[in-house]
Amino acid sequence: MRALLITASVLLLAGCAAMPPTAPVAQCPPVKVYSQAEQDALATAVAALPPENPLIGAMLDYGRLRAAARACMVAAS
Repeated sequence: MRALLITASVLLLAGCAAMPPTAPVAQCPPVKVYSQAEQDALATAVAALPPENPLIGAMLDYGRLRAAARACMVAAS
């Protein structure tokens, strides 16, 4: 009976053992692909904006986010 209790205790304690850590999996956001015609139209539209237009800064931020997403995909592969 004592051997059964010891065996059961060891098995229960073994179930509580920590699992080895696993490497985190990168979750990269998708990057939309724009055709050359779309890129040209966007560049023309942004160039037509007055210099103080806040959309210009937003577009620069968007470009940095796209670059970071592309870098994430390269690092994850």
